[in-house]
Amino acid sequence: MIQIFTRRQQNFDATVGIGNHDTWRAAAGAGWALGEGRIGVRVGAVDTGGFNSQNPRGFSFDPDKDGFEQQNAVVDVELPLGGVLFDAQANHAEGELEFDRGVSDLRNSQLALGLSSADQEGWSLRASQAENVYDTPAFFSRFETRRRQLDWQHLAYAQGRNTVLWGLSWVEDDGASIDTFSGSDKYAGVREHRAGFIAWRGAAPRLSWELAARHDDYDGFGGRASAQAALGFELTEAWQLRGNLGQGFRAPTLNELFSPGFGGLFAGNPDLDPERSRTAELALGYSASPWSMDLQVYDTRVRDLVDFSGGSTFAAINVGRARLRGAELSWRREHSDWRLGGNLGWQQARNEITGSDLLRRAPRKANLELARRFGEWWLQADLHAAAPRPDFGGELPGYGLVGLSIERPLAERWSLSLRVDNLFDRDYELARGFNAAGTASLLQLRWNAGQ
Repeated sequence: MIQIFTRRQQNFDATVGIGNHDTWRAAAGAGWALGEGRIGVRVGAVDTGGFNSQNPRGFSFDPDKDGFEQQNAVVDVELPLGGVLFDAQANHAEGELEFDRGVSDLRNSQLALGLSSADQEGWSLRASQAENVYDTPAFFSRFETRRRQLDWQHLAYAQGRNTVLWGLSWVEDDGASIDTFSGSDKYAGVREHRAGFIAWRGAAPRLSWELAARHDDYDGFGGRASAQAALGFELTEAWQLRGNLGQGFRAPTLNELFSPGFGGLFAGNPDLDPERSRTAELALGYSASPWSMDLQVYDTRVRDLVDFSGGSTFAAINVGRARLRGAELSWRREHSDWRLGGNLGWQQARNEITGSDLLRRAPRKANLELARRFGEWWLQADLHAAAPRPDFGGELPGYGLVGLSIERPLAERWSLSLRVDNLFDRDYELARGFNAAGTASLLQLRWNAGQ
């Protein structure tokens, strides 16, 4: 389950947009001051006719368009209460997603409440609940998940440039897969996760560091401690060297354990073990206007990696030993009316038991961005490329995608933008049998009242 915290609404604005694939979208927001506090409201909707989500290699291919529609609303509040700051946020979204064998009705909601000290040094307490429902009548299937979470953090300043941050966390997940034909549960489970951590951050001339320790305790999987150490050193005013050593521990999710899958494919496995990992990372950074660059190399070893690659049904299994190592180079240059950026990535992701590559992980990726201002016009071109990578039934071909965007203010508070993705309508797949979108364009008109 993913929690999403949207940006705080500060003023009044509205956006409408139309695009190909019979797409339209609209959004509007408003923000008001409440003394020293504030309240914000935002609503939105999107509807698209979509494209054919599968091709003849897909397990449920039907040559039709698969659309999507959604409506959403967010309300957020911040109020100072003496020396304490209170904040609250409520999100709700519901919609309909078409696929080749039917339609899924989706409903997501979240409520979060927080209290924090008004001082820079102090504490914060946050409680939240999120619920998700996915109803698919064609499969007589209904998924329901709910997460309750409580987090406490405390930041204390020590002598000099040292800080100590510590916290506690409690999470309860419960989920059910319901057969709507019989009304019975295919699976239902509840699990608690408790964790505590402490981190010491310090700095001296040209040197900074962080030492952290954490303990996680999962129902059914017991507890495990992990640690992390990071060090940064300023070689010169422009060059920085960073290193990091860390451990990780993750228990399988309820879906990874108990999901019935789709027609018996990609089902969960109640016998899964938790993942344990160790990572080493070294980075060299450069920052001197107008350039910034960063080179990172990493090596991660994972025990019992959870992966949906078991047998002919692609069920969830543990990969006994996996290793992911690689490097990434990123850069950015901003000068006058020009902006240039991008990154190059190399990765080797291997199953150390069989010696085979892990599925759907491209060994090479590249992203490039070039933008230029011409008077009131802002133009940007970008490129995303990925190398061939293995998948079930064979290798997925590499691909390269080009995108363009143009933006121009029309008058005070008004602007017009056009975005085109996959400009040359390249056919490609992120998973075998499933199509990715072809050329997609969106023309948007935006009004912003300012502060």
